[in-house]
Amino acid sequence: MKLHIIHTNDLHNHFPEKIIHQILQKDSLLFDSGDAIQGSNLIYHFKEPILHKMKKMGYTAMAMGNREFHYLRGCLKKRFQESSFPILAANLLDLTGKTKMQDSFIYQKNGIKIGIFGLTVPQYPVGSKWEKVTGWRFLPAVESTKKTVKALYDAKVDLVVCLSHSGFSTDCALAEQVPGIDLILGGHSHTVLKEPQLVRSSIILQTGSHGRFIGSWNLSSDRQNGKYEPWKIEGGLISGII
Repeated sequence: MKLHIIHTNDLHNHFPEKIIHQILQKDSLLFDSGDAIQGSNLIYHFKEPILHKMKKMGYTAMAMGNREFHYLRGCLKKRFQESSFPILAANLLDLTGKTKMQDSFIYQKNGIKIGIFGLTVPQYPVGSKWEKVTGWRFLPAVESTKKTVKALYDAKVDLVVCLSHSGFSTDCALAEQVPGIDLILGGHSHTVLKEPQLVRSSIILQTGSHGRFIGSWNLSSDRQNGKYEPWKIEGGLISGII
């Protein structure tokens, strides 16, 4: 069982399109871990060209970064429409019930059933007065992840991928406290991980920021006696600068 994954995070409107195109394979999965756009949760640009480029390139999904999120639901909806691929946030709850956030989905590739979910960085704690003002609640990452991972395993997925815009320290905490996450593709802290970080059974990857590096990784696993062995990973970071 084999997969090729291309990973970006914290692009901040710097899209290394030519380099990604060079390493793109026919069966690649493309993931982004948030903060791709030039706007923010308060500043809105009518057009976000990078979302159109990512759509054209064939991105599978991305985590909602603090830049992709917007307190005004109309702006958030427009960003969803521009991307057309899932923007995921399992730990974001709309208390008004007007906007249903997508937390996860299941994707089939090379005969592999992949459970993919996203996390965004909380912008205020649960119970904050800002919940009444904005109508949004940011849930703790660990509790949200436990619930989401269980649902994916109940659906009998072969691989669980977390697209996390939570920062490297939170990603490590997730790996320590939530069993069953095979791969954490991180962002937010702009950490450059030149080698995969293994925390318990989870592989953690992050590429820095502003398109300086792109992650290109080959995953493989062998089935023995009807069960999958732990996923193996090969590859590395590729310079996104021409």
